[in-house]
Amino acid sequence: LWGIGTDNEKIPQEEEINLLKGKKNYKNIVLNKEESTIRFLNEDIKLDLGAIAKGYAADEMKKIICDKYKIEKGILNLGGNVMTIGSENEKWKVGITNPLNTEEVLAVVKVQEKTVVTSGNYERYFIKDNVRYHHILNPDTGYPAEEGVISTTIITKNSIDADALSTATYILGKDKGLKLIESIDGIEGIFVDNEGNITKTSGINESNFEVINN
Repeated sequence: LWGIGTDNEKIPQEEEINLLKGKKNYKNIVLNKEESTIRFLNEDIKLDLGAIAKGYAADEMKKIICDKYKIEKGILNLGGNVMTIGSENEKWKVGITNPLNTEEVLAVVKVQEKTVVTSGNYERYFIKDNVRYHHILNPDTGYPAEEGVISTTIITKNSIDADALSTATYILGKDKGLKLIESIDGIEGIFVDNEGNITKTSGINESNFEVINN
């Protein structure tokens, strides 16, 4: 409906959004694992795997690289999704884009055998009347999520998990997103608000995180 990232970008009428947002319901999707089939109970339901596809791909690529080709160290960069493989004495340093100035690196995280995935409002968007309309939609409102954060970064082992959680926490906002990530073992998060302020989960500290521009 929004057409963000296409040649048909537009701000939909509120009536158009209201017609569609009430139809979201995962219960309309029926999976049959035995037969590897999927069907929809509502013909208006469609699936867009954009929030997990790159994460899944990164995890599968790492398996192939490590198991088949026996690669012991390296970095996979899928654009917003970075997967690290092994290292020597030091950890990999992964930069996080400054959402207020995408030419800058805001901060660096130091990781080993982890993935770093960021969702932000600065990659896919259009501007109308000085308002930025980005591609991360709040399913409750049908409009781009506006909960005070403009960038969320998730650090964990599996990229598909980080991919899903970076999108989910962006929509939830800093406080709810922070609470969610703190409740899950083995996952850390970094949140940047509209003013460029950084909030980190408890596992992010001076030993594995450095602010470059703030």
